[in-house]
Amino acid sequence: MDRYSIIIILIAFTCCLSGGCRASAHPPPRAQAGVLDLRQYDFMDTGSVTLSGEWKAAFKQLVSPNQLAALKCPDAPACDFMENFSVPRPWPPERVSGHSGDAAGYATYSLRVYLPVQTGPLSLRVFHQHAAYRVFINKQLAGEVGTVSTHPEDAIDRLQPLLLDIPGRIRGSERVIDIVIQVSNYHWSSGGIVNPIELGRRQAIHSAWNRDRLIETFLFSMLLVLSAYHLLVFATRPGNRDLFYFSLLLLGAALRATTGMEKIIHDIMPFLPFRVSLALETIVIYAMFALLILFLRHLFPLIIPQGMQYVSVGISIAMIVLFLIIPGSSNAWLIKLFAFFAFSILLILIVLMTRARLGGNRAAGYFLLAVVALTMAGLHDFLHSLHIFRTRLILPYAFSFVLAAMAFVLSRRYARALKLSEELLQSMESLVHTRTSELQEANSKLQKAAHEKDTFFRIVAHELRTPLTFLMGPLQNAMRTGQSISNHDAGDLLQGARRILRLLNQLLDIQRITAGKTRLEPRLISLRAFMLNISAYFTPYARGAQVEFITHIPDYLPAALFDPEKLDRCILNLLSNALKFTPAGGSITFNVSTIRDADTETEYLRVAVTDSGMGVPEEHRRELFQSFSFSNKSLRNWSDGSGLGLSIVREYIELHKGFVRFEPADRRGSRFYFQIPILRGDDSTHGDTYTGNRERTAIELAEFTEEPGETHSDTAVDRAHVASILVVDDEQLIHKYLGRILVQAGYTVISALTIEDALTRLKTQTPRLIISDFVLPDQTGIEFIQHIHNVYTHNHIPIIMITADAHREVAEQAMSAGAYAVLIKPFSDVELLNLVHRAIHVRT
Repeated sequence: MDRYSIIIILIAFTCCLSGGCRASAHPPPRAQAGVLDLRQYDFMDTGSVTLSGEWKAAFKQLVSPNQLAALKCPDAPACDFMENFSVPRPWPPERVSGHSGDAAGYATYSLRVYLPVQTGPLSLRVFHQHAAYRVFINKQLAGEVGTVSTHPEDAIDRLQPLLLDIPGRIRGSERVIDIVIQVSNYHWSSGGIVNPIELGRRQAIHSAWNRDRLIETFLFSMLLVLSAYHLLVFATRPGNRDLFYFSLLLLGAALRATTGMEKIIHDIMPFLPFRVSLALETIVIYAMFALLILFLRHLFPLIIPQGMQYVSVGISIAMIVLFLIIPGSSNAWLIKLFAFFAFSILLILIVLMTRARLGGNRAAGYFLLAVVALTMAGLHDFLHSLHIFRTRLILPYAFSFVLAAMAFVLSRRYARALKLSEELLQSMESLVHTRTSELQEANSKLQKAAHEKDTFFRIVAHELRTPLTFLMGPLQNAMRTGQSISNHDAGDLLQGARRILRLLNQLLDIQRITAGKTRLEPRLISLRAFMLNISAYFTPYARGAQVEFITHIPDYLPAALFDPEKLDRCILNLLSNALKFTPAGGSITFNVSTIRDADTETEYLRVAVTDSGMGVPEEHRRELFQSFSFSNKSLRNWSDGSGLGLSIVREYIELHKGFVRFEPADRRGSRFYFQIPILRGDDSTHGDTYTGNRERTAIELAEFTEEPGETHSDTAVDRAHVASILVVDDEQLIHKYLGRILVQAGYTVISALTIEDALTRLKTQTPRLIISDFVLPDQTGIEFIQHIHNVYTHNHIPIIMITADAHREVAEQAMSAGAYAVLIKPFSDVELLNLVHRAIHVRT
């Protein structure tokens, strides 16, 4: 594509340089010896004719048409003192002033034109001349540009074309036109009639005149609007200097259009002085060259060196300054000097753009065409100024081609930028959507975590209130009665205190784990002795809960490096969880073994605890080992208190580079196991015999005592008047505490650990009162109340709800469900007995 475009440009400009672009199949006649014979010329068929050829000229003389006629020269329009001179052509300086290099002076031109018989109205079009001039047609003054004078101080030169209509009456039967032009020049490097004069049919001449002026007016308006538009865009995007340079180039092109071929600036501002219009035209040309290099430098910073930018701007500024301070008649050498520098820089640009295009830069290829066209047009117009060519100036058209290339490249660049911005916008929208989704998800997780922690702390409060209940009860009773605390009550107090301490220990463990302060303290221990010690210590607790405890500990276990305290905590936590959820008559299996990985030859210790309890619901198995996961209400119904124990097990096992897992047992219940690598101290089985922190172990197993069963009063009261009370709670110590208070008060207590046990007992017994915990393993106390009211006929039995949650919403829920009253832990025995008395006797 670029190759063919270059060929077309070269052909077009070669045509212009050779003058062939204005050639005709029938060359027009030329004047000879001051006479132009057009009697055989057809204006209708051939069009306008250029009055070129030999005119009669008298230099350093201003001769009027009447003076020429008074000389009575019979066969010529002028006398012998006038000589033949080629037009259009600047006059020779030596003929005017007597020395070379100065074209200041004045002269008179004369031409007689013989017209054909059939012509119609004719008009004369005089293109702008480098001089002031007056045009006489048949002795009458037809038009004047500037002020013609023999004195420089009186002469006023102007660059302005002229359109003249030939008078309707033409002298003589031969139809002759005598044209006399007086010229003076004091500002230009060349004077005289330097541009062609056309003669033609009035309609054709006027149409061409109007067409050219309309084109230049339209070009000026369009360029001015585009310049203003790009300046406004630049104002919104100050960082895009290419827009600024391009807008200034458009403004310069618009101003150049007004001072170009038809000089429409004189129509726009007829009052404009000649010197100002001349300065405007020249300064615009110099400035546009500098702006062009600045624009290209900014557009191609890797192609055009910065030094070229500085040189171009410096040359343009120097030329403008010299033009302003040097007289107009002496600045011809400035134009030649500027042309030399401009051509040199343009040739360098062509070389740079060619290298860039060969390197794959398409935009450089477009500008290569534009710069080649500009260079060739500039060379043509420079030779035209030397009057070597007679064609019209083509530099403005070439510069329009440069502007078109600039606009094309800018449009492509901004189209790519717009496409990229749209892609970035879509990417940003997608990213914002993704980030918004992530933030919403994170916010949801934060809200969930906040809710879980809030619920967790409420459960911690519940866990604290429960042991506080059977701590404060005996103490208040002792203070009220003045009696000392019995050994039995003291044991209950110790168990309650240990339970509180157990919860505090777990909280501190979690705090150390989350703070990253937990470290292993490995010691070489005898694994067999370690496991046997744990088994021996746990056996009495299992026996007291009427649970079969089965152990499988190999005869051989190696001595290994472990943190014995943390390992002891993990195993006892799993055993206590199994004991908590295994009912009387169930079993717990404690299995210890070693396995070897055949691929890595690594030996592992594997410890498994299997129970026959209630198991873990499938929907909650993923949350078993997460901190605070047991704050979920339904999960907490079967879990271990605050739900911190299993998360601590996971952290401690992972510190040993192992893992802990859960899987359902074969029939019913749960199986927890962990596996950690064995680090041998030596090949023997000897090591420290770690007996564990048994005070800490007692704290861990504080809640496990003998299974509470039906407790009957031993007090000597009339059995016919003794009221029975059903107590439903999964806390054994609560059963023991409530049973002691109620039995001493003369009531019979029926105990149930679960709602299922309570419903079974209600089938055969009808208690006078039900006391139920708000949080139960399989259902809530609210659901228990609703179940009794909907299914059983015992809906007349009052129900007292015990809760550790002091929030008003809990009490409102219980009362709405049908509870008689709500009792908040911790409570005193007097408060309990008063409420029981009112529920049974007053209500009855």
